[in-house]
Amino acid sequence: MLTDASLLVLNRELARFIWARVVQNALNVQKAEDAKHQIRTQSKRLLPSGGQPQQFYDHPEDWNGAQCLIPIPQAQIDLVIQEYVPSNLFQFCSVNVHEAATAALDLIGNPVLVPAIGWNVFSEILPIVMVTLLPQAQV
Repeated sequence: MLTDASLLVLNRELARFIWARVVQNALNVQKAEDAKHQIRTQSKRLLPSGGQPQQFYDHPEDWNGAQCLIPIPQAQIDLVIQEYVPSNLFQFCSVNVHEAATAALDLIGNPVLVPAIGWNVFSEILPIVMVTLLPQAQV
């Protein structure tokens, strides 16, 4: 039976599902824009200037720096991730809602989730998710 409480829980979980993706997409855009950032050249500066931060990181020797990174084998990184990072770390709702919402996004064509359309997508997939999770729900 569909109750106000179950509908409220579903709405909250679906909102977290949508808005976590909206925020992640916005962060990805910001990261891409920051990567293009050019630091202006300054002659009397101790820190590198006249390039992009990624250049300073990848080739410190070109900027009077030294490569101080310690290489770590990918197998070791994978082992640490497997041991310490929960598989659902970036899942902001229950498994059922996550699966139903992912399927609903597929049905509506997987739009790129940006703030301008977040609530529209929420409104569009809510009835689909309700019917999937709460078959007795009349939408």
